[in-house]
Amino acid sequence: MNRRYLFLALYSLAAFIIASSLIFLGERRLDVYLSLYILNYFIMVSIFDPKIKYRSFLNVVLFIIFILIVVFRVAEILGWKI
Repeated sequence: MNRRYLFLALYSLAAFIIASSLIFLGERRLDVYLSLYILNYFIMVSIFDPKIKYRSFLNVVLFIIFILIVVFRVAEILGWKI
């Protein structure tokens, strides 16, 4: 099987498991879904291509979005108004 098809199949399966689990737990916050999907993407990319020698625009944008989500969550926990 082509590695690209295997990547897409496993990524889709993991995304389905994440969505099903969060729905079952009653999670309604969009940032939780988004951050877990981004983590899922980076984990799958690192498994299937461990020698990342390039920086794609998508990777940079997803990483920035993930960092912003984490910063806003930490600020919310600490009681800061952003």
